[in-house]
Amino acid sequence: KDTSPQWMVTLDPQLSLGQKWMVFAEAYGMWQKGKQPQWVLDSGFGYLLSPSAMIDVMGGKGLSAAAPDYFIAMGL
Repeated sequence: KDTSPQWMVTLDPQLSLGQKWMVFAEAYGMWQKGKQPQWVLDSGFGYLLSPSAMIDVMGGKGLSAAAPDYFIAMGL
């Protein structure tokens, strides 16, 4: 079992489009001792369902060999 710390850095600018919609872009990197770093760029949009719930859709691309080539995701 690997117990070495994993480090992460992220930049996540967001822009509100009215009261319910928002768009975002994100760049992040993760690295851990003895493993190749993962650098990723993604963007997407979100819709506010209630004051405490949002649904979002995003897609992105890995920028390093250890990162996924492409991906899409949804969240709640």
